[in-house]
Amino acid sequence: GPPPLRRAGASHASAPARVFYAVGPSRGGVYPPQDALTTFRTRRSVCAGYAALFEAIGRAAGLTVETVTGRARGLVHAGMGEAHAWSAVRLDGRWHLVDTTWDAGHVDAEGFHKQFGARYFLAPPEVFGTKHFPDDARWQLLPVARTEGEYLRTPALDPRFFAPGLRLVSPDRAESDARAALAVVVDNPQGASLMVSVRPDGGASLACDVEGVARVTARCPLAGDGLHEVTLFVARERYTTHWSAGVLRVHNR
Repeated sequence: GPPPLRRAGASHASAPARVFYAVGPSRGGVYPPQDALTTFRTRRSVCAGYAALFEAIGRAAGLTVETVTGRARGLVHAGMGEAHAWSAVRLDGRWHLVDTTWDAGHVDAEGFHKQFGARYFLAPPEVFGTKHFPDDARWQLLPVARTEGEYLRTPALDPRFFAPGLRLVSPDRAESDARAALAVVVDNPQGASLMVSVRPDGGASLACDVEGVARVTARCPLAGDGLHEVTLFVARERYTTHWSAGVLRVHNR
């Protein structure tokens, strides 16, 4: 049969191909049954159903799969995030992490938009762990497990940020303080294109001034007191679509 990696990839693609994320029930706090059979039949689920279906399909394909529960910083960037479920799959004697829900599409004010991807298919544990915190620390798959405090301080960056070799120099934590302006500094050895915006709480987004190549500095004005959200957008080259790759929170003190 096909090698385990190909079977895992096919399992990962199968659940999003069949299922629509059930935005309404999750927002209302009432969830439909999340077992694999119900999810397969109704074609609607939240994260638990995606994970259950990936586990069922993966096991049927002869893979060792476990469902992982915890918190994740998706739509909510602050704090520990929301209750979430994802998966672990064992390939060639090693565990790897998979988030089928987040690779199925995205949710915004208008609802669920189906858009299959593979950013969270076997993403490295240190990348996965910037936005996922499992209830059982062993599923961090890190040599030394992060504490809740370390997770809270870790900037909520996406695999899209790490893929072109970017490294956030400063600020080096999810939430920081600044006065009047914030400088975001990023090492960029592969010359990726960065755009950065800042949005005061309840206000409109403003573009930050971005300069530099190997080391990029974005200067973001902080208008008014209180919390600002700074969003990093990344592309491999300048004149193409830039995708959101992480959010930092800064207080204008």
